[in-house]
Amino acid sequence: MRFRFKSAAKDKMNRLFGEGIYLLKHVFVLLVIFLLLRGHHHPGGGFIAGVLATVLYLLIGLTKETYGGKGLTKLPHFTSLIPVGILTSVSSGFLGLFFNGSLFSSVTICELGEFILTSEFIFDLGVFFLVTGAGTKIFDNFIHYGR
Repeated sequence: MRFRFKSAAKDKMNRLFGEGIYLLKHVFVLLVIFLLLRGHHHPGGGFIAGVLATVLYLLIGLTKETYGGKGLTKLPHFTSLIPVGILTSVSSGFLGLFFNGSLFSSVTICELGEFILTSEFIFDLGVFFLVTGAGTKIFDNFIHYGR
């Protein structure tokens, strides 16, 4: 005999999931910003922040589907971030050529308290854009292929 949820219990679980994601999405955004700002020489940076932003995109889409909306099929597409990320990452390498005379050398652009804006951060920002755009495109392809 299989255990099946009654529709009221299933709706309650869906609502609990949706409310939990609604409350946690702000924590996710802060975690993405923290990991992006943590930097190039520490654990974190653009790749991990991009992966977490993609997971947040997926979770928000699932909660929209939970509340009877179109869900994942109606979320905005971030595919335009892919070329922006590539151009940003590649251009960060050329900053060293213009300012220090050698390609891919580190350039300090400005210091804002304890945060130092360097060419490595610009590279991480480009990787963040690239991973977020590619990850959301992959999830969109999975969703449209499955329907």
